[in-house]
Amino acid sequence: MAPTLPPFAPFPAEEWRGNLSSDDWESLLASWTQLCHVYLTLQDAELGGVATKDESLPQFLSSLINELAKEGQTAIGSSSQAKALFKTAFLLTRRLWNCSKLPDLLRWEFLADFAKTYGKRRASTLFPVLFQTIGSRKLVEGSLAALKKFFIANLDAGFKGDIKTLEEHLARFNHLAHASPDVAVFFLAGADFLDGLITCFKIMNPPLRGTIIATTYLCLMGLTDGGAPSYSMLSDQLYSLKAAADAHRSGLLNVNDSLVVHLVTATPILKQIRRRADESGAATSALRSRLAALEAFHTPGLGSVRPKRLPRRMDKGKSVAIGDNIDPEAHINRASGISQVQDLFPELGSGFVAKLLDEYNQDSEQVIAHLLDESLPLHLATGDRSEQMYGHSFIVHDSYLLTLPLGLLIKQTIPTWHLVLHRPSLPNAITCTTEMNSTLYRSTCPDSILERETREKQQMTCLTIAPMLQTRRPYYLHLQHLIPMTMNATTRMTPPT
Repeated sequence: MAPTLPPFAPFPAEEWRGNLSSDDWESLLASWTQLCHVYLTLQDAELGGVATKDESLPQFLSSLINELAKEGQTAIGSSSQAKALFKTAFLLTRRLWNCSKLPDLLRWEFLADFAKTYGKRRASTLFPVLFQTIGSRKLVEGSLAALKKFFIANLDAGFKGDIKTLEEHLARFNHLAHASPDVAVFFLAGADFLDGLITCFKIMNPPLRGTIIATTYLCLMGLTDGGAPSYSMLSDQLYSLKAAADAHRSGLLNVNDSLVVHLVTATPILKQIRRRADESGAATSALRSRLAALEAFHTPGLGSVRPKRLPRRMDKGKSVAIGDNIDPEAHINRASGISQVQDLFPELGSGFVAKLLDEYNQDSEQVIAHLLDESLPLHLATGDRSEQMYGHSFIVHDSYLLTLPLGLLIKQTIPTWHLVLHRPSLPNAITCTTEMNSTLYRSTCPDSILERETREKQQMTCLTIAPMLQTRRPYYLHLQHLIPMTMNATTRMTPPT
């Protein structure tokens, strides 16, 4: 007979956690950890029986892992009790996957959040068992099949589909595809999913495009991973990519604006496949020839054309000379490298990515490869992955994120600042709202794309960037004079409603 244990309280959402005192929170963490330990002392049969009858257990783990996936370990804190709960929740989930078939813990959402929370190295050791047991495999593949059907329908629908939900689900799914080769095989079985990714990439939506590139990369690389790599399926998918790229090149659209061109240019996929195939002895002549054929689509400098140097302007006001010695070209290339890495890893902060680029000599391909292999040096592997970079103003083109320096006093000013928009595939207009007291903007853009509107009562400044399509060169917004900082130095740029 299964023992009777007290139920779990669900893990609270962020707005509820903010209402708890530190003592109350530590008490909750201790209670959850202790109860998890009690469950772990049960035999497999007992634990399976209790978990089947007690709905509070899967509800607690689902809510905990979901909040950790959204906010990282800041959701529970950094105390010893928080670390104990983080570890114990992992152990309890592993036991439950081995001895029970709880639908809530076998849905793709939970698996993706678990992979994001605990990383590929730990999650990939647990996921194979879910595909080896008939009962759990059926539940997992049922959830994945529904997701795959949603992806294919909305990818093929293009603008008529649910673009926002599609992007969110793809970004969430990417963590699962990264950690589980079985999932990659499941989604690339047949041609519908890959064809849908290729078709939907034609939509001029930079965030969605970045997510599609990441999904394609992670699924293809998943075929080279695990105990039984699927190189025959990979060879077929590479052939499909080559055929799609040839069809795009012969069409009326921009020849360098296909998914294949961006995939082989922005990611180290061809190098990684070739290296893994050589190491495993699976590098057949057919695979090599298809990799070589795709190599021809590599387009150096795609999306990061080297700009002309802006002339230095004299600031006649009483401003503090901050950033006068910054090389605009190096600054632009660094911002481009950060955004390239964040295409595949959007959860990483710009400051953390900057440290990775410094570690690997500004080589974004090496950074991506080490992130995927989880082979970072210890000081980076244990670092704060959400760290943001402050001190230089740049725009991450796929999320329209403008960061201004935090280390300025209110009455200090920035004499010269550069804001670069990297991609021509932008919406017809973008509005940037910043929290400043008063600002004087001078535009040096060739096509007069800057409009200024000041709302003094609200102490807000709005910039509207007019259409910038049909061009391959970057644009500059040359911001000069009197930018007294007030509160928040981070601004997000979003399309106007």
